[in-house]
Parts: sequence; C-alpha cells; structure tokens
Amino acid sequence: MTSQTIVWIILGSVMVPLCATLVMVYVRRWRLARSLPQSRSPISERLLRPAGESLRLKIGVLEEKFSEQFSFAIVFPGGMLAAVLLTATDGRLSGGLAFAAFTLSTMLLFFLLRRVFKTQTELDRHKLGFHGERAVAEELNQLMLSGCRVFHDVPMDPYGNIDHVIVSPAGVFAVETKTRSKHSAPKGKPDHVAEFDGKAVKFPTWQDTEMVDQAARQGKQLSTLLTRAVAEPVAVQAVLALPGWFVKSSVPPGKVLVLNPKQIKKMTECAGPAKLPQEMIQRISHQLERECRTVDL
Repeated sequence: MTSQTIVWIILGSVMVPLCATLVMVYVRRWRLARSLPQSRSPISERLLRPAGESLRLKIGVLEEKFSEQFSFAIVFPGGMLAAVLLTATDGRLSGGLAFAAFTLSTMLLFFLLRRVFKTQTELDRHKLGFHGERAVAEELNQLMLSGCRVFHDVPMDPYGNIDHVIVSPAGVFAVETKTRSKHSAPKGKPDHVAEFDGKAVKFPTWQDTEMVDQAARQGKQLSTLLTRAVAEPVAVQAVLALPGWFVKSSVPPGKVLVLNPKQIKKMTECAGPAKLPQEMIQRISHQLERECRTVDL
C-alpha cells in the first residue's frame, strides 16, 4: 500500500463524517424552515415571558455554535492534513513535508479548540445564570398568593431586560438576579456569606460593584418607562438577588437592596398604608403585561 493510498484513506475517514454531519444539520434547518409556513400552533395568543427567557434563547444559540465548532475542531485539521499530503505527494511521502503539514494542522487544532473552550465557558456561565433566575422566580411566584403581580424577563430595549418585576401595594420592585458559584474560602471564613457595604458586594474571595450599579440602572430605567406609560411618577426600588448566598447588610435601605431571594417576601409586605392603590397596580401591571407578552408558539 503506497503512502498516497494511505493519505486517501485518512482523507476519506475524516471528510466523510464531516460532510455527513454538515448535510444533516442543513437538511434539518431546511425542513424546519419549510414546515413552518405549512403548520401553526392552535394557540394564537402570545404568552408571557417565563423567567430566564432571554438566557434560554442565548443558550440555544450557543449550544448550536458549540456543536458546529466542536465538529470542525475534531475533523477539519485532520482533513486538511490529509488533503495537503495528498496533493503535494506523488506516492512518495517526504518527511519534512509531513512534519510541516502535521505542525500546521496541530496549530489549527489548538486554535479551533480554543474557540470551543471559549464557547463552552460562555455556555456554562449562561446556564448558571438561567438556573439562578428560575430559582428566584420560584420564590417570587409565591408572592402572587398575596395579591402581588410578578413579571419575568421584562424587555427594556435597547438596555436588555430586567430579570423580575414585582408590583405590590408596597411598591414596584425591579429585581436583578446574579448567580455566583461558591469556592473554597480562606481558613476561618465562611464560604456561603456575602456582605454588602452600600457600594460593593463582598464575597469570600472577591468583591463586585458592577452588579450593584447594574441593578440601580435598571431600577431607574423601569421607573422612567412606567412613569411615561401611566403619565404619573412611579418610584421603583432596585433589588439585587443573590440565590444560594446568606446576605449580610448593615446598610439602611437606599438605592439598592441586596437580598437572598427568600428575604424578598418580607420586603413586599405592606406594614402601613398602601403605597400603591389597587387602581395604580392595575395600570402598571397592564403596561408590564404588554411588554412581556411576546412569546409565540
């Protein structure tokens, strides 16, 4: 068996699976696009956005991107190596040429794998955030038993979205969820406690100010949107929710409240006279529902 025959075998073994995979992907997309105009859901009304809807869509895109990048990383460098050797030899395999082609394909493999790992890291981060938003939503949905209205993943174009909005007699609350993994803490320091000093959230091994600023910005943006929509001033309390963390805060209520999701229920209870009359709750909820009813089936 000549070296050229061996190269052909290598080329076929890597290129055939790649081509088959790509054909299957694009046939699936074509069939899906073709079937959409011919069928429709029996549910014509758009649904309210569930918790983590924006992240769910991003996760779907990233999973498809990861699959394509991984397929190319596994198959393409080997296919390129075989193609180079096949076209550059006449049956006699040069050691120098083989080494150069192998080095080039290895460098390409590392480049493609680096993209794969970057996508995987981004995908893991989005999945963690998605699970955190679902966990917080599970706590907040219980507030509806007390007469609160709860909305999730409220679009705020062009600023992104607000993870959760609560409308209750105690006021309007914009809840930003941040899910952070726990790591081993220094000796003598608990690994489950986050402290808020009014400016930064201090975790066991790092601190973050951006999440507090983001929650404050979203509270202001929601206040502006609702004030414009109902033609009356609407104050919004910004809340930063940290699921899974025991939150300590010695700061009196100010621009941003940093809480564990289980603490939010007490915050929405109205000890004295209602800050929002029922008529205003209905008007605000109507505007939020219009923003959130965007999910097509």
